Formats: sequence, C-alpha cells, structure tokens
Amino acid sequence: MDYYDRYKNGQCIEVWSELTEMQTYSVEQQKQIVNILQLMFDRVEYNLSAIVSLLPVFGYTFHDFGIPSYHEATPYEIVQNSGTREVMELNNLLKPYGKLPVVVQSFYRRIKSIDLRGSFTSWQEAPLLDALYIEPVKHLILLNNLSEGGLNQDEDNNYYMLFSLDECMKEGVSGDAYAIYLDKEIKLDNYLLNYPLECTFVEYLRDCFKWGGLPGLANIQEKDIPSDILTGIYSISERLLPI
Repeated sequence: MDYYDRYKNGQCIEVWSELTEMQTYSVEQQKQIVNILQLMFDRVEYNLSAIVSLLPVFGYTFHDFGIPSYHEATPYEIVQNSGTREVMELNNLLKPYGKLPVVVQSFYRRIKSIDLRGSFTSWQEAPLLDALYIEPVKHLILLNNLSEGGLNQDEDNNYYMLFSLDECMKEGVSGDAYAIYLDKEIKLDNYLLNYPLECTFVEYLRDCFKWGGLPGLANIQEKDIPSDILTGIYSISERLLPI
C-alpha cells in the first residue's frame, strides 16, 4: 500500500513518522501528502465536533474564565473562505525568521481557531485542564509582534511562533505559552516549545484528542479524577478518529 492508503487504514503514527523523517519527496509522495493532510483535517474537524457535542454530556461547560477572547466564535471555528489568504499573509511576515511547517499551514486553511476552555460543574477543585486552545491567524500576528518586526528566539537563537496564550490555556493562571519552531527549510511538521511532552504539532493534537480535548488530565492520577468524568473522557476518546 502507498502512504495514503496506509494512513487511511490505521497506520497514522507510522506513516506520519516516516514522512516527517524524509528530507525530500517525489512528485507522487507530494500528492499523497496533500491527500493525507486533507483526510487528517477531515478527521480533526470530526473530532472537534464530537468533543464539543459530548463534553457537556459529562458535565463540562465551555467558558473563558473571564479572560477576553480574541476568537470570533467558540469552542472552535471552521474557516469560511479566508484561510488561504490569511496563511499567505502569515507566511510573508515570517519570511525573515523561517518557514511555518506544512501541517500548521494546512491547519489554518481549514480551522480558524480552537477554544475548548471550560470546567466540569461537578468538579469544583479540578486542577488545570490545559484545554486545547489555538489562536486565530490575525492574533498570531499581534501575539508574536510580527507587524513590528520581532519574533521570539530560544537560548540557541532558534525562532519560534507562539500559538496559544498562557493565560488562556492555563485557565487564567500565568505560565509558558505553547509555540512551534520555525526552520530555514520548510518541514512537514516541527517540534513544540513549552509543552510538557517533547512532541510535534500533530503529536500535540493527538495528545489532546487522547484526553477529550483536555490534555492536562494526563498530569492527574486517575484516582483523583471523579469516576464519572474519567469514564466520560475515555468514552469520548474512543469515539474519535485517529490522525
């Protein structure tokens, strides 16, 4: 089977790993990557829709903790025509610093933003849930000072782009915002900065879906999670499609 067929038939992790390790791609491989990305974000959209529908069944309420949101719609918004234009604008502003991974560009062509912040009404003392939260392109430009010509660098002078405000993903508690590294040569995927796990953008989405959009649950011992909520999260995760 080719890469697309393998991906479609369940070998998502293996196929994505193989493709991201490659340095160059044949014309045929490029076509398969386009098809894989199309299928991947079909599944991402399905998963988001399922999470938004199912989390409230288990007592979850979406809200912003009183923090002003830059999102035009929550919990998530599908792009309606402007995605390609916005990605082109973002790429132009990033040119002096590096290239945005292909998968992140594909994400923003399909999905404008994600904001799954909220809480379980029956779990008043819940620890930080770190809900899946990704800024829209128009705010990435402000968040990263791109219109003023300044982008963050790590201690090794590698450029990275913030994509999730610390106050938002941490329920109003300050912390390190998640970011993705840029590279001089365009990559299919790239690693994140400040996420608890060493992972790429796609692996971050997988981790979020594993926990029903609330990856902070991974940091809590199962015995400390109310049984009905834990059962609900596992039930949601089982219904989601692999990416």
